[in-house]
Amino acid sequence: MRRTIVTGLLFILVLYSIWSAWALLSSKNTVMALREAGEDKEETINQLSLELRQARNSNGTNREEIHKFISDAFSYLSKAEASDLLKRFWVYEIKVNDYLLPANGIIAIDANDVTVVTSQRYIELGILPREMEEAGKLAAGYKLEFIETQPSNIDGTDSTTGSTVKYSFDDIPAGSTIKFKISEEHQNRLRLRTNIIQIHVERKED
Repeated sequence: MRRTIVTGLLFILVLYSIWSAWALLSSKNTVMALREAGEDKEETINQLSLELRQARNSNGTNREEIHKFISDAFSYLSKAEASDLLKRFWVYEIKVNDYLLPANGIIAIDANDVTVVTSQRYIELGILPREMEEAGKLAAGYKLEFIETQPSNIDGTDSTTGSTVKYSFDDIPAGSTIKFKISEEHQNRLRLRTNIIQIHVERKED
């Protein structure tokens, strides 16, 4: 029980450190809570306290100190916990004509043209080590694999904190269905019930 409590508090400590480095570096309550949770962690708590003070007193801009502290805190998480946490810093979306996909992966569009945009965005805080940032990304990427009907144009944007790929379909006949496939990992990030997406074009002919 005591180990579980300490592990949980350490997990909260990591979350708090990432979302508010300044607040964490000046927080004494977190260390006190850890100390109360289990005496067998006293040496670890003392070391973390020292690192907190050193990082706070440096000048607040020493990223190496912050990176070391975060890496040390992550070492107390299980592999699954650390992986889950890092994934939360990457936001993935797929939009069809500016509409997000529903959970069943089926969307109806009443339009002459169809645009599918897939994107990934990193929640930039500037305090995670680069290798930890990259660890949260989709391993297989976020691009789409179209089945049968292919886009007439593909373009996109790329930056240090995110990127998008836009697939354009022009003059799609009414009654057509555009299908594409995504990886299972991508499906899980989007919380969809399927990895085969269907776009039903229900535009009435003029």
